[in-house]
Amino acid sequence: MNPLNYAGKREENDLREFFLAFYPLFVSFAQNYVQSRAVCEDVVQESFVAYLEQGRPFAGEYKTKAFLYKTVRNKCLNHLRHEQIHNLYAEVQSRRSQEEMHSEEFFIGSIVREEASLVIAQAIEALPAAEQRVLNMAVEGLSNQEVAERLGISINTVRTHKSRAYKALRVVLANLKLL
Repeated sequence: MNPLNYAGKREENDLREFFLAFYPLFVSFAQNYVQSRAVCEDVVQESFVAYLEQGRPFAGEYKTKAFLYKTVRNKCLNHLRHEQIHNLYAEVQSRRSQEEMHSEEFFIGSIVREEASLVIAQAIEALPAAEQRVLNMAVEGLSNQEVAERLGISINTVRTHKSRAYKALRVVLANLKLL
């Protein structure tokens, strides 16, 4: 079951047979390192791709399997290292977040943000409907031209609505500066 033909060129059929015959074996081997079957399957597939990318023939099934065993092991170890670093980072972030959440500054900051959001939402709701629509589209990132096209109004009308909305919001939100 050599994945190479006698002339040294890969034959697709032989390679497919080799893959199908040994894929479960390598997945099982990978599970000695990594618990997730899906990750193991990915690792084995990546290992077969690495084998194909070598571009040089291996002398028989023994050397091919040896290459794949080593590659699967190394890829599993790399995955575990990456996962360990990821978990360590998540733990540090979680610890930092918990410390921050217990601080007085976080508590006060959260209250201020929520109250400010409420005041802003109420101020926007108090605007006339046309100004609300224009302002909401502007907040979504639409240009004056895009807002005008969507609402079927002129660019100058869009500018006027935005100007009036911002002016009204400045008056209502002046109290937020104190916070």
